[in-house]
Amino acid sequence: MKRTVSYIGLGAAFLLQALSLSCSSGGGCKNDADCPGLERCLDGSCKLPTDPCAGVSCPPGQVCAKGQCLPAGTDSDGDGFSVQNDCDDDDAAIHPGAAERCNQKDDDCDGKTDEEGVCHPPCSPAAELPSQANPPFPCDERTACDLCASFAGQEYFCRSIQGEPFDFVALPDGAACVPARQCQRMRCASSVLHCSVSGGGWVEGDIPTSESEVCDGLDNDCDGNRDEAGAEQSCAPREGARALCVAGQCAYQCLPGRHECGERCLPDDAVESCGERCDPCPAPANATALCVGGRCEFECQSGYVRQVDRCSACVTNDFCGTSCEPCASGLECCTSSCVNLASDPQNCGACNARCSGADDICCGGEGCCPSTHPTCCPGSCCVAGGLCCPDGGCCASPNNVCCGPGCCPDGTSCCNAQYCCTSDRPTCCPNGCCPAGNQCCGQYCCAASDTCCPETCCPPEYPVCCGAGCCPAGYACCQNNTACCPV
Repeated sequence: MKRTVSYIGLGAAFLLQALSLSCSSGGGCKNDADCPGLERCLDGSCKLPTDPCAGVSCPPGQVCAKGQCLPAGTDSDGDGFSVQNDCDDDDAAIHPGAAERCNQKDDDCDGKTDEEGVCHPPCSPAAELPSQANPPFPCDERTACDLCASFAGQEYFCRSIQGEPFDFVALPDGAACVPARQCQRMRCASSVLHCSVSGGGWVEGDIPTSESEVCDGLDNDCDGNRDEAGAEQSCAPREGARALCVAGQCAYQCLPGRHECGERCLPDDAVESCGERCDPCPAPANATALCVGGRCEFECQSGYVRQVDRCSACVTNDFCGTSCEPCASGLECCTSSCVNLASDPQNCGACNARCSGADDICCGGEGCCPSTHPTCCPGSCCVAGGLCCPDGGCCASPNNVCCGPGCCPDGTSCCNAQYCCTSDRPTCCPNGCCPAGNQCCGQYCCAASDTCCPETCCPPEYPVCCGAGCCPAGYACCQNNTACCPV
């Protein structure tokens, strides 16, 4: 007679987990509900699907669908949902809000496939105990774990246990997998399921005896002993300490040359924990703390001298250098020596403010000038014998004329800080230099005989100003400066 294996049920939450663990092997699957996380059932194996739009960048107003950019309002399948919200715009039965079907597709576009148990429908009632002799449906690899029947409060699934013929089996119920039971086998199926907390609940197969022991008061490796040698290896490492397992709890022992400070083992010869201290050694200002023979000491930093319990600096004008002598008038104490900040290229304007070039000169402490342009000007450097300009620029020749941001050649004059006026154009006008014999009329250069008008120059034969034009002699400007009228 064929043996029927029966489990005492574990409830709905355990049911799907046990089915997933016991009815699939080697990553095999029948539909997406058999796969963990975001994996999909592809060609009978659980895999992460590739995204055809990965790396595709679409212009504004378009979205990527199946690897190509389409207008955001496209509705190819006519289901009333644009490609921007429709996860499959080629199938009118797939759109947000659609009923989920067992088809390995995301019918309702919620990012999940075959959810809500659509591929594991509720068990059909059976008139008598389901078995191969009384099957409510064919029981073989095609129906394994996909269909079930209920009888007398139990749910029976078609499955094969460890190579035995397919039969109807009820899963255990009311047996929670907790740490205290992780070495327990399920009754009626002693070699099929066991509780393994590290494995995530009830799992298929014999109880393991090679798992690492954990310091928790439990028999983790199921060898009949608790917290035996090696359990301390599960404790979190602690620098400078050796882990121990005591009464199911991790404890620590400081190594030689270290002492305990709270949850740390600090070195006895470190400044931060000298001797038996748990805080750093103190040190006065301008000193470095030391730990010598388990005692806190200090040494003065460079440029300071120890005076009993403090360090005095020798970097002031009154006390400078190793001998702490005062600096002469006009000198400053820099790096333990007295220097002239107005002329020392190594300390130009401030201590240790070095000029970049080996032959540079210090310009009164206001900056440095290279040897190729040794004339110091405010904000700039000129060639030897150059002319310093008030605005900070400089001219190459002392006979040049400073003009705005530039210079005018010898023999010229500067006009409006912009133009250089020569001898043939000596008259300065707002827009430039006027030729010799011309006069500057407002913004314009006019002949000496012209009449200066607000908007133009009027020649002698048209001497009367009129708007943007001129009127002849004997006429007057009329009609709001738009016409010439006889006088």
